[in-house]
Order: sequence, then C-alpha cells, then structure tokens
Amino acid sequence: MVAFSYGEWDYICQVSPQSICNLFYRQLLIHPEHGVQSAPDPYLNLPDNSSQRDLLISKSGIGIRSNCSINRMGTLIDDGSRHSAGNIANILVCCLASLFVFHLAFRASRRKAAVGRIEVILFFSVYGLSLIFQLFDTGSIITQGSSAIVWLTSIRLSLIVILYACLIWIGFLGLQLIEDGTPASLLPLLFSCLILFIGSIYIFLDTGFGISNYFASQPASHLYSPWTFSLIILWPFIALSLFTVMTSIVSIQILSEIKPLKMLFGSILMLIIGTLFRWIISPSICRSSRSRVDGSFLATLFETFSIGLFYKLWTSLTEAEWEEFEGLNPQFDSNVLSGRYLEKGQPFLPDQNVEPGQTYNFRRDN
Repeated sequence: MVAFSYGEWDYICQVSPQSICNLFYRQLLIHPEHGVQSAPDPYLNLPDNSSQRDLLISKSGIGIRSNCSINRMGTLIDDGSRHSAGNIANILVCCLASLFVFHLAFRASRRKAAVGRIEVILFFSVYGLSLIFQLFDTGSIITQGSSAIVWLTSIRLSLIVILYACLIWIGFLGLQLIEDGTPASLLPLLFSCLILFIGSIYIFLDTGFGISNYFASQPASHLYSPWTFSLIILWPFIALSLFTVMTSIVSIQILSEIKPLKMLFGSILMLIIGTLFRWIISPSICRSSRSRVDGSFLATLFETFSIGLFYKLWTSLTEAEWEEFEGLNPQFDSNVLSGRYLEKGQPFLPDQNVEPGQTYNFRRDN
C-alpha cells in the first residue's frame, strides 16, 4: 500500500528529513487563508501560549509532525540537561564531502584533453555548492519558519535541479554529436541551467512565502505540491534514465568497453543506497540515537560515493585514448586527444618519420 500519492508531502515530511519540508513549515505559519498566524496551529501541534509556541518553533528540527527529528542547534533537549548539537553528523559529512568534490573538480580541470572537461567541472562545482547549502537547510541550524531557511532551501533545491540538467548534457556530449567545451556546447548548457534555476527557485520560494498563492496548498495542512514533487522526485529520475541510456550507448556501441558500465551501475547503486537512508531508514536511526543523528549523514556519504564513481566513470570513458599515446614524445600536442578526433577503431599515425626530440604531428589513417 502506497502511503502517499503524486504531489503529496504530508506523509514524507513526517517520516523523512527532507529539506522541502522547510518550505511547507513556513507555508503553514504564513498562509493566504489566515495571513501571519498568531493563533496556534493545530496541524503543527503548537500551544495556545505565544511564548511556548515561539519556544517550540525555535526548537523544531527538519520535518512536520515528524516521528523523530533533531532539535535545532543550541536548544535544550531531553530534560534540559544538554543542548542539541544539531544534525552534527551530516554537517561534518557535508564539509568533508564538499572538499572532496571540489578536489574532483580540480582533478578534472587537469585533464586538458578529456571529453566534456568544462561541463564536468561545472557539474562538480554545482554539487559542491549544494553541499554547502545542505549544511544549513538540513543541519538543524536555522530556525524553522524563518525567511533565511526558505531562501537557503530554495537555492539548494534549485542547484539540484540544474545538477541533473548538467548530467544529461554530459551524457549527450559522450555521443560526440557536438564539440565539447565550445560555445556550441556551453551556451545551450548555461542557458538551460539559467532558465531552470530561475524557474525552479521561483516555484520553491513561492511555495514557502506564498508570493502568488498559486503554489500554496489548499487547505494549508494538505501539503500538496505537484510542482515541487516533479522537480525533486520526477526530474532526477528522468535525468538519470537519460544519462544511463546515453552512457550505455557510448560504452557498448562506440567504445566497446564494459568497464564504464561497471562504474555507471556502481554509481547508481550508491545513489539508491543513499536514497534509502534518507527516505526510509532515517527514522529508525533517529529513534535509536535518541534524536542525535538521523539517516541524512549516511545518505550524503553514499551520494558522495556516487559522485566519486561518476568521476571514475568519466575517466574510464577517456583513459583508453590516453593509454594509446603513452610512451610517445612528451611534446605532442594534447589537443589531438580532444573528443572530436578520437573515435574507436580510427587511430592516429605520425605523418612522417621523426627524430627523437621532435614533436609528433598526427594525421588520421583513412
């Protein structure tokens, strides 16, 4: 039996620490049905007393009517004997993961002749930025219902939207229908990312702030939003499916290599495991740790493993070409290794006999 239907976040926000729930928390506090809410909200189980109400909001963690959540950092928990450290495990993992991902971006920048180098650097940079924002929107650092957490959550979710747009484009570049790193590749990518970012961040901000009331749930407690559901759940699934198909075509039909497929499905497996921790296993971890940690830190860890395997996938798609040129004169022009020259079964040959120390000039053997 499915606990929720398309577009419904009510059940999800009760059992899973999803950052999208930050937007609905704000929506429940400030909603077009009643404006700024000074009375208690029965859906949020807020008390009648305003001071107690403010105290409860200030302590709230991620989720709405959550079965188990981590209190906001610095607030008293249990019997008042200790202060919450927030979602400290996920905060630490996000810090380490962002350093790792930016390191991958740096390593990618050194592969001067690899296909899609600039596009892959953009992909890693976007994911690294999303980890920094994840520190705040899932770290139980900022007060629930505040404007700051709505902005940070909206930016992070919009970065995830364009991350998957970059993934599709990288898969498309592998088919070598257009030349990577040129305006023909970068301009469509940047334009589509800009449009997606502007459109998605407006939807997320409107959901939280009720700018136009178009994206507000009716009634407020329904937590129904097919737009955000499509962006957060459906869009990544579509993007991953397209990338998997295109990469499989490149690996099997163009390169006749199996190794990239191993990296591809390994990366997908890590992502699935991370998704299980974030969406399903998290409540059990939260309860067993007495609300000290939840499954988000393991989800972030496995998602970062997935990104690491994606880097290995990308390098495995080009390493064969590099190996063909190992041992040649080190002065050869690395531009000949760009994707537009490298095709399976069509090696380059020296156009003349050269003496040691001279630069190789390559031609295609027709």
